[in-house]
Parts: sequence; structure tokens; C-alpha cells
Amino acid sequence: LHFNDNELQPQSTSRLFKIQPLLNFFVQKFQTVYKPNQQLSLDESAIPWRGRLRMGTYNPGKLTKYGLLVCVVTESTSGYIGNFEIYSVKERNYKKLFFPFWNPILIKNTMSIRTIIITVWQMQEHLFSRKVCVCGRIRVNRDLPPDLKEECKSLKCGETTFRRKGDILLQSWRDTCVVNMISTIHISSTVDVQRRHGHVKMPVCISEYNIVTCFDRADQYLAYYSLPRKTVKWTKKVALWLINCAIFNSILVSKNLNPHSKLKYKAFLLNVAKAWATDHTVAADSLSTTGATYSHPTRASF
Repeated sequence: LHFNDNELQPQSTSRLFKIQPLLNFFVQKFQTVYKPNQQLSLDESAIPWRGRLRMGTYNPGKLTKYGLLVCVVTESTSGYIGNFEIYSVKERNYKKLFFPFWNPILIKNTMSIRTIIITVWQMQEHLFSRKVCVCGRIRVNRDLPPDLKEECKSLKCGETTFRRKGDILLQSWRDTCVVNMISTIHISSTVDVQRRHGHVKMPVCISEYNIVTCFDRADQYLAYYSLPRKTVKWTKKVALWLINCAIFNSILVSKNLNPHSKLKYKAFLLNVAKAWATDHTVAADSLSTTGATYSHPTRASF
């Protein structure tokens, strides 16, 4: 099974050449079928793959430790997958990923992005200059001021500290561990949040970030009744993952068109499977109704 003509592959090209037409097809469909709201989420996912591949990554802290790393843009409220990019090189061009897709939205409205991938100052400033507000987690080794790093070490449970550079807020808060946030939306105030053992004072940026981050929902649904199976070729694994994303997006579009529908994900998958199988069933039925005759060998007499 091939998705591109290998004979047309130039000497120096993308490692995704074998699967590029399929990637372009799905990205184009995801961008035209549904227009998301103003709250978006940027996160990383992984396509499971344990074979030998230069693009393969290893992350011991994730459930899928071996695989192809994918950057995914989703709608924060529903989890609709609007755009994605499979990392085939070390450099990760977030601007290239975001703006070709969200540019029509950026022109009309101010938009907020919830992101939990590596957040850098340059991206924050570029987005804010285009009236895009961002709230996300930032890793300690990514542009966190040295004095804030040292202050985080002495924080007790429930305590918070922050730094501000213009419109960009850096805030750290200790719960079971230190959570570092970067935001161009919020101020450094705190809010009371109900927990199992009582009320806890939590920064507003963390409280709102926990509510609207819904890529976990997309990842959760993609894990239910997952299509990818063990294959020899990595291209087949990517193709099945793309079909899985398309089915998940389909039920979200269906619910958006039919707000009162109570169709469950499993029932939707069964309906899709029956629809796919119907094509072959109809062909077989039409063949049987044409009165086709078959010649059977005459039973030999002994």
C-alpha cells in the first residue's frame, strides 16, 4: 500500500514524502469542514511506533513512550482537531503550524490559546502583537528567570510567586509540585477552588487553564476503539491514525449540527462501520439479483 510515487521522490526531501499527499488531504478537510471558536489549544501527541525510524522519539514519562511526535491544534471547548504537524526535523516551527490555518480568525477577532507545549518568549510576543492572548505551562529550562527559579525552590504548598515583563506574566505555584505558567491574559491574583479536603487558593491562570484545556479529551477518544494496528510499515500506522482523527472530528461536527443528539461515540463508530460495509454488501446483492449462473462440475459416478 503506497500513498505516493517513490520514483518521483527527489534526492533531498522531507522524510514524510511517502505519506505527504494523505497528510495534505486530511489537513485541508479539517480546516474547511468546521470553523472553531476563539479558544484554541496547542499540545503534543504521539503516534505509537517502535520500529527503526529517524523521526521516532522516546519519552519515558508518557504512556506512549515510542512513536512519532505530533503537534496538534485543537478547539479548547470540544477537542476538535483543526491542524497538526508530524515532527520530521529537530526544529519545531510553531508559527508555520498556527498562522496558515488560524489567519482568517486572527484578522477578525482577538483569540486566546491554551497551550501546554514548550512556550518561549519569542512566540508569546509574536502572538500578542497579533492580538492573540496565550496561557500555558512553561518548563523550568525555557526562559524562566534565574531569580524565579531559585524562589520556586523555597515555595511551600499553596504559595505563589510571579514576575512580569510588559504584558507577559510568569507565575509559579506549588501544589504537589511546582507549576510554572506563562500568560498574556491574566493578572497575578488568586481564587478559591473547592478541593476534596477544603478550599485551596489557586492562581486564576491555572484555574481557567484547567477548565478549557480539552486536547486530553481528543487523546482520550482517540484511545477508545483505536484503529491503528501492528504493521510493518510506519506509513500505514500514520494513515490509520489520521482516519481515527477524522472519525473523531466527524462526531463533533455531527453534534454541532444536531445539538440535541444523544448519539454516543461507540454507536457512531458502529454506524460508520456499517456504512463502509454497505458498499460491498450492495455490490454483492446486486450481483446475486442479476441471475448469474455458475457451472458446477458433474458428480462422478463410481
